Amino acid sequence: MGIVAAISFVLLSAGTANASEEVGQEKRAEYVSAVVNQADASVQTIPFSQTQDDSSSLASTDSGVTLPAESSDSVELNTADSDDSFSVELPDLSGLSDATIADDGTAVYHSSDDSTSVAVRAHENGAQILTILNGEDSPSSYTYAVDVPSGGSLHMADDGSVNVLDSDGLAVASATTPWAKDANGSSIPTHYEVDGNSITQIIDRGDTNWKYPIVADPNWWQITKCVGSLAWVVGSAVFSVAKIAKIKKYINAFGGLTKTARLLLGATSAAEKATAIGKGFLTFAASVTGVDGVYTHCIKGK
Repeated sequence: MGIVAAISFVLLSAGTANASEEVGQEKRAEYVSAVVNQADASVQTIPFSQTQDDSSSLASTDSGVTLPAESSDSVELNTADSDDSFSVELPDLSGLSDATIADDGTAVYHSSDDSTSVAVRAHENGAQILTILNGEDSPSSYTYAVDVPSGGSLHMADDGSVNVLDSDGLAVASATTPWAKDANGSSIPTHYEVDGNSITQIIDRGDTNWKYPIVADPNWWQITKCVGSLAWVVGSAVFSVAKIAKIKKYINAFGGLTKTARLLLGATSAAEKATAIGKGFLTFAASVTGVDGVYTHCIKGK
């Protein structure tokens, strides 16, 4: 039994494995996939597939997420502007294997000591990286090095999420508020710590007798296009002064452009969204849905 924590851990298969070992890796990948789907069934996974021109990577072209076949490389997320693309390294665990792809498209890596698995799921707006803690001997902290845009930085928000900022201080991506659950669905205290360009997720197991496996999840969202579209609306002369003033009022009430983009994309908690709806979120969404850029980058397909 184990604990699953995100960011996702990908179960890797050894390149020299014989046929029986490969079957074993495939079964383990299916097990990890089932565990993370039980913990969070809300993500509509976009399958990873082998790239045609580079056998060292696995790519999900529909979502802009590039997955490394070797665990020593980084997961890349491509945003609206290629200069704003960024990457996240998988945790430095004991001998992570190469990636094995489960039937549902989840990529899975596995540590050589069997303590932890990593599952990566691509979705419409980014990637979910989950860590699966298989037992009491599994580590309680997992560090992810982020290759932020040149001149950019990581910023911890009041809600516990982390924004990736470019050199102008504009959020190009967001790691949503972390969560962790045991096999019974019980929530486990967890939080991020930021040190330079690294994010560490801490799973606070304490002395509680949790049911393994435990799944923990940082979920990365690409929000550049949505933030940019909202900023264009606010600064545009196309709309009436009254409409722009109304839109600005709502954006300020929701906590700024970044939090508004996350609300529109769905990269936020149910509690946050419920609070926003109480502040007129539905009215705001209706007022910007008719704007082509906002509809395309913030609403359509989310």
